[in-house]
Amino acid sequence: MVEVNITRSEIITVDKVWRNEFEDLLFTDKGGKEHKVSNKRAKWFDGIVLPNTAVKLNFAEAYGKEYIYNAQLVEGELPITEPLAKKPAPELPAGKTAPQSIQTAKDEQIWKSVCIKELGECIRSGNLDVTKPKAKLIRLAYYGLITTGSGIDIDLKGD
Repeated sequence: MVEVNITRSEIITVDKVWRNEFEDLLFTDKGGKEHKVSNKRAKWFDGIVLPNTAVKLNFAEAYGKEYIYNAQLVEGELPITEPLAKKPAPELPAGKTAPQSIQTAKDEQIWKSVCIKELGECIRSGNLDVTKPKAKLIRLAYYGLITTGSGIDIDLKGD
């Protein structure tokens, strides 16, 4: 296996995340600097590079060009220039409890990231029947979430 030498590291707070027509992962930090991860490596960053998340980027060099080798979630949060609106915690139905593995805010962020990634896999693989109204709504909310980074609350009761 080829050993990779990390040339530098940088801790940023992610502002916006999107993909271009080649499926490269593009994101900006709160300082306005744009970062890019090629489409072949972008899937490794799903669930880590999310809006308003503190991330440590490790850079390496290949063929004379610097690239983002990997990213890690940073413990705690970095200062954000504008305050975020807090959403009230969702109420669980009677008799149901939250998973025991969710104990800290970081664990919850990781749990949400994994869920979003799995939902994306279901949508991309065709396992979600988009002919059903709720499935269309879930698909639309998923794409809205990953393109804008805003949380969308959907009421799936009834039907």
